[in-house]
Amino acid sequence: WATLSDYIGRPLTYSLIFVVDMAMFVILIFTHSPFIFAVALSLLMSCYGAGFSVIPAYLGDVFGTKELGAIHGSILTAWAAAGMVGPLLLSFTHEVLKSYYVTLAAFIILAGLALCVSFLVQREFAKLTDLADELD
Repeated sequence: WATLSDYIGRPLTYSLIFVVDMAMFVILIFTHSPFIFAVALSLLMSCYGAGFSVIPAYLGDVFGTKELGAIHGSILTAWAAAGMVGPLLLSFTHEVLKSYYVTLAAFIILAGLALCVSFLVQREFAKLTDLADELD
């Protein structure tokens, strides 16, 4: 994912990560094949790792490297909180509803929202890049 981001850009890579997330969650809901389930889960895990590999470079692109450590620390704190909330949400909904479908649907919606935000960030990033080009 990090190498891909060098070629297609960080903003587009994050959008692709969210699209893959959504597709794999849909596959998890509907698949009955253990092999397809394993492949979908592996791709989901690669997307999770992709965030860790791409975010430092993305932050550097957007904010520069001077305060990268502090910003990255804040991002990782939020990531850790999400890493705690996700499994709790999953277990709670399974305990109440005896099904994972609602939680997976919620994760699809959250990935969709993240995709929308990534498009907004891409637009703002393009404006920032255009402004920087004008100043040069």
